Amino acid sequence: MNTFRKAIFITLIASLVAMAWMRTPVTVAASPLEETSTPYGYVVDDGVAFQWVDASAGETLVFDSPDDDAAGPVSLGFSFPFFDGAFDAVYVSTNGFLTFGEASIAFTNQAIPRDVPPNGLIAPFWDDLTLLSDQSGNPVSRVSILRGSDAEGNFAAIEWYQVAKLGTSDYLSFEVILRENGDVLIQYQTLDGIVNQATVGMEGPDGIYGVQYLYNQAGLTAGKAIRFNRPAAGARVKFLAPVNGVFLQNGTGAVIVPLKNSGAVADRMDISLEWLDGATNWTANLWNVADHALLQDTDGNGTPDTGMLSPGASLDILVEILAPKTAAAGDFYRFQLVASSQTDAAQKSVSLIQAAIPEPFAQVSFSDSTGVQLYQVWERNAFTSQAYTGQFTGTNMAVFPRTDGGCLVSWERNFAGNAGLVANVEYAIFSPLGVRQSDVRTLYDNTTAETRTEDRYVNMASLPNGSMAVVWKRILRRVVGAESQLNENIYFAILNPDTGQFTVAPIDVTQNTEWRGASNGAAPIFPMLRIATSGNSTVLLVWQENRRQETGITDDLYGAVYDFNGTLQSGPFQLTDSAGTGNHYAAPALVPVSNNRLLLAYSISTGDATSETAFTVAFRVLNANGTTQYPETVLSADTDGLSVDGVRLDNGRVVLAWHSTSANEVVFAVLDGETYAVLHAAERLSTPKGRIPSEVSVTQGRANHALITWYETEEQHYFNYVLVDSSGAVLTPPMQFIHTSENSVFSNTYGFGNAPFDGALRIALPLIQR
Repeated sequence: MNTFRKAIFITLIASLVAMAWMRTPVTVAASPLEETSTPYGYVVDDGVAFQWVDASAGETLVFDSPDDDAAGPVSLGFSFPFFDGAFDAVYVSTNGFLTFGEASIAFTNQAIPRDVPPNGLIAPFWDDLTLLSDQSGNPVSRVSILRGSDAEGNFAAIEWYQVAKLGTSDYLSFEVILRENGDVLIQYQTLDGIVNQATVGMEGPDGIYGVQYLYNQAGLTAGKAIRFNRPAAGARVKFLAPVNGVFLQNGTGAVIVPLKNSGAVADRMDISLEWLDGATNWTANLWNVADHALLQDTDGNGTPDTGMLSPGASLDILVEILAPKTAAAGDFYRFQLVASSQTDAAQKSVSLIQAAIPEPFAQVSFSDSTGVQLYQVWERNAFTSQAYTGQFTGTNMAVFPRTDGGCLVSWERNFAGNAGLVANVEYAIFSPLGVRQSDVRTLYDNTTAETRTEDRYVNMASLPNGSMAVVWKRILRRVVGAESQLNENIYFAILNPDTGQFTVAPIDVTQNTEWRGASNGAAPIFPMLRIATSGNSTVLLVWQENRRQETGITDDLYGAVYDFNGTLQSGPFQLTDSAGTGNHYAAPALVPVSNNRLLLAYSISTGDATSETAFTVAFRVLNANGTTQYPETVLSADTDGLSVDGVRLDNGRVVLAWHSTSANEVVFAVLDGETYAVLHAAERLSTPKGRIPSEVSVTQGRANHALITWYETEEQHYFNYVLVDSSGAVLTPPMQFIHTSENSVFSNTYGFGNAPFDGALRIALPLIQR
């Protein structure tokens, strides 16, 4: 192998800085957007005759619980070919599906295919189901498996008999028949009650390929049979990473995309690139990771290929993306990598790749493998710094900008204290270059408290003198008789983070003495809180108060104003009237605007706040003393939302973002920071891979740009990024920028996951006296 090319390759992986002028790039041709995966090849036939197989004479499966449980592994009695694997045992869930490889009790059905667990499943009626018993406790429902053989060969029939959708007593009886040749038959004997909220179909073990018959729609009737006929053995190809994202530094970035020969024959796959949208003058190179060399055209047909791959073999392809020197932050390049079987031209797989030059920002995250980590990125470089290493149980990692250009990273950590499990808020200080400048410090140590004490949900606002205004929730827990009770209060303080000392000692803002438990639901709790400076030597605190009263649940927003010396200027005062309006107010966000005012955004819902409901996003503008200067305005009536966050840009405009709880999308809008007019109406952003978004954070970039980041809540393997400008134009569409397949990564619950970062290297030269 050429030593020069190997050196380039190693440098590329290590630093993503390559000598692009020494290589001939692949020019990407244009094509229309295609789906990111293709069916494996199963043929669905819902016109087959219904021939119920009674499995009552077989083995009755035993569950520890009638609701949300799984049995297994249950032997099938033969090897069952399923997609590109084979299994001799199965796990059976009470929720109307079975899985291969590992058990699942997922009660929320999802569309197929999705790489979010459960994967490797067959779903005859995936819904939130339960097993029933009569008044004497005798089982009415059963799940059983019958192993047998007939003219078609060996089979295993798994039957759910007289199960019910949770909360009902309507009988559902259905079954799955697995045949040794890989065919699957689903049959329905009894379908009473609600039958249009289930998933029916199959999904491969990695969640990339699947066959969906229906999802949350009508189409099932008693006496119906659906057969999934396994395709004949042949050529198949599959990218194991259907969606990818990468930031470029110094005009270069790379992503590794694994490709598998998922067929039954040795095959060679041609690899091509097809441009979708974004820049047109970027280029890409394809590397064979195993050979440390550019992908070659091994058969002379003019297209790079994998070389011959045996059945089940994989090849890692490194896609190197090169941008010209004229490319600027916000520019992006989206294309798809296409693998085509040479044995069967109809067999293709597609991997979507999006590359972008990032606007500078900092992101805090946590995973078991990295601990609490600060990730800082800009167009020239990217690096990570450790705030806390090691495993722990805690939540709400947050990053707060400081006036010197650095930041403070905080998190909650659980400890074993004198009174039981306690939670402390910890933090570390970072310089503008991302260098940790302090040891891990504790905001307040609860380990010696006589009552079990938890400090959670810390928020901070930077003050002009470098101090930080801090607000957090303190939870006290006790047991009275057999009843668990808790007492919650909001605390406020001024912290000198450099010394770790309070310049204003913690103040109990809410002064609540009531304990909440089963006997006193009316005692308040404070689910969400925020803090921001008004610009005239005061800070505004806003929090949500929840009470369970005889007339119903109330959720209201309250506030208080303190000066920088910790003196109460106004409040606590009530901002909303849940009892009078019947609304529930939640998820406050504070954004300083012009004239020492603050924009307060929040979510409004009607009905029972404990049930599934849509949240309407609204805002109002408050004076520095907490009085309302601009009345409540519904920001969007057609895009519900929760977890609102926002930022004021240099030109005074305000960008708000939230996640839609019904459409599973991120939504953003732009407001005028002086007139509060909506300049850009709420716009939905489709999330990569269709993942459900969670915990949206917004921060300021350069040139009146706003960065929106969030992590996906289903499996917590991805962070996503969007760049918009103050007119509402999307400069960089949604893309992944952090991905882990092994550990869950997450950030802050209330919008403090990211922060500004100037992205400029500062070099200190030694002073030489002459």
